[in-house]
Amino acid sequence: MASRRPRKAGEMKRIIIAGVGFAGISALKHLGEFTGTSPEFEVMVFDKNDYTTMIPSLPDVAAKRVGQNLPRADIGGLLPRRVLFKNEEITKIDFDAQSISVGSNDYGYDYLLLSAGSITNFFGFNQHLSSIFVLDSLTEALKIKEAFGGYLSNRESPTLIISGAGFAGIEIACFLNEYAKANSKTIKVILVEKTARVLGNLPAAVGGYVKSLTSDLGFDVVVNSSVISFNGTDVTLETGEVFEDVFFVWTSGTKRAIEDISGGFISLPDGRMRVNEFLQVSGYENVFAAGDCAAIKSGDAYLRKAVAFSVSSGATAGKNIVRSLNNTPLKRFRPVDLGWVIPMYPSSIGKLLGVPVRGRLGLGLHYLTCGYRTHDLESLRGYLALGLRNMIGAG
Repeated sequence: MASRRPRKAGEMKRIIIAGVGFAGISALKHLGEFTGTSPEFEVMVFDKNDYTTMIPSLPDVAAKRVGQNLPRADIGGLLPRRVLFKNEEITKIDFDAQSISVGSNDYGYDYLLLSAGSITNFFGFNQHLSSIFVLDSLTEALKIKEAFGGYLSNRESPTLIISGAGFAGIEIACFLNEYAKANSKTIKVILVEKTARVLGNLPAAVGGYVKSLTSDLGFDVVVNSSVISFNGTDVTLETGEVFEDVFFVWTSGTKRAIEDISGGFISLPDGRMRVNEFLQVSGYENVFAAGDCAAIKSGDAYLRKAVAFSVSSGATAGKNIVRSLNNTPLKRFRPVDLGWVIPMYPSSIGKLLGVPVRGRLGLGLHYLTCGYRTHDLESLRGYLALGLRNMIGAG
């Protein structure tokens, strides 16, 4: 294991949290309680935004179904006392030097929690990226919101291309299609999936239901293919098909948000770092990872990226940092899979607590779950109203 950084006499032990998403906030609840009564410790939190986002609501924002304030909560109002927030982006981390870099400033740490989430992964595709829309942040969802309406109004035959038919791709395809219908526009929707079927990691029955629903909506799903070129307006697929003057959204995968990290760790192709059962990064007992930054083994596979796992892993990481500071045994992270829902407006498919859900019921439960995860009373009310309206078909 790596050795501790040298500390000056009288210097407080420093815990740095890199990112204030679901995992970071969950960890803070436990770290704040501890450091609030322990003046020899300090917690520093870094995030490039001064707000945190209900990521599952990004398709709603992009399609103008909800305002930008519903999924947003100011970080300042979520911090326990004696936690210092730095509204700055971490650009580099050195595990061996036990330091992070923010612009021209370096900060040392005694403990580090990586909870910065993930960003879009283009897998080397680099053609006219400024004209490709993504869905990995509130800022990007707002870009789609601003651009899509104008695109529809200026085209006789609009075409939406989605690269990646996973959860995010299917959701944004359905939401933007519904937005077009609400504005009396018929849009051609093409989902491009590089594997043999959509949602190949889920049971075949789920993929079959999605295929049936997308077919009913008039979508074209192109499997075993990918986008090979984009000139800013036209897309060419691996199959040779060309689609002209398109609105192009990329949802083909994500990667670790902080890329420049040095040290002797092991990571998956998407940048997630392998952690042990206590969520410590392999080889570094004072570095923990949670949420989309962590490659957490569950049986023979790794846990999927999901809000519930981000929340629970963040809580365990925060508790284990406290235990380490107290020199008490760490606790194993034991993930509990509560399920998932894919909102495919005006329908859905999913499984919650082992019970299959579909249609308006699943859509409503999706919003109720967002309400459960939100951070203020006003947002809770908003999500509860959305959930109830969608369950009765009025959403």
